[in-house]
Amino acid sequence: DQSIQNTQDVHHFLRAPVLASIPSPNSLNGRRNENALHAEQVSALNLTGQEPVVSDAQVVGATQSDSGVHKNPVLSEAFRELRTSVLFSGSGRPGNSILVTSAQSKEGKTTIAMNLAISLAQLGRPVLLIDADMRRPCVQKYFPQKGSRLSSYLAGQGTWREMVYQSSVSGLCVLLCGPLPSNPTELLSSDTMRALIRETSAEYSYVVFDSPPLLDVADSRILASIVGATVLVVKSGDTPRHVVQYAISQARSAGTNLLGVVLNNIDVRSNDYSYLAHGRS
Repeated sequence: DQSIQNTQDVHHFLRAPVLASIPSPNSLNGRRNENALHAEQVSALNLTGQEPVVSDAQVVGATQSDSGVHKNPVLSEAFRELRTSVLFSGSGRPGNSILVTSAQSKEGKTTIAMNLAISLAQLGRPVLLIDADMRRPCVQKYFPQKGSRLSSYLAGQGTWREMVYQSSVSGLCVLLCGPLPSNPTELLSSDTMRALIRETSAEYSYVVFDSPPLLDVADSRILASIVGATVLVVKSGDTPRHVVQYAISQARSAGTNLLGVVLNNIDVRSNDYSYLAHGRS
């Protein structure tokens, strides 16, 4: 098995800090981890056996425990730990524009990005979640809003403030991808995108970006070079270590401020998770 399994693998093979370990939804429900759904297909509600979330009123988020949407203490604590790690990574407070990405697809980056944004908003500070994945946008599945269009703004149609809307989560605003453009790389590398990052970072305490995988297209490497910080999601027991190593090398060569790794889909019943939860260095 050449995949990244636990924090020891992250430290040894990736030479990167572990920001948090997110348990697999199936292991939380007592099922075998290898049959787990991809994290991007999991919502706060269907973790408890109910129907998947499809509307803003039932927003995805393990951190929504106070509202009664989801009360799994293990998952809630995992996302609070991620929030804390992001806030205190490095020698001080990181840049308030944060990119969430992964080496390859189906590692759970969208779920991590949404829950990180929700968790930050729960601190009582204004947060903006931007879906910058212009290839396969997923945030709109959970925050449907037809008037929110990042691609339209980048193409010169309207202002970004007109495209942003307040979600049902207090303090959390959302800017969706909108129509899929024919030239996403050019739009994301434009001066307009750089201006968007500057202006939103000045108006919001935190701006969280969901983006395509690092190794699929150039989009994420472009964004990672201009945002304040980057979080890399790695699916435990799935992503080959050489793939993650290459993704990290590509990110760093682009001048990325890599905060660390979120190890996703951990089996809570394993000894490794016990180590992750109680013996993290």
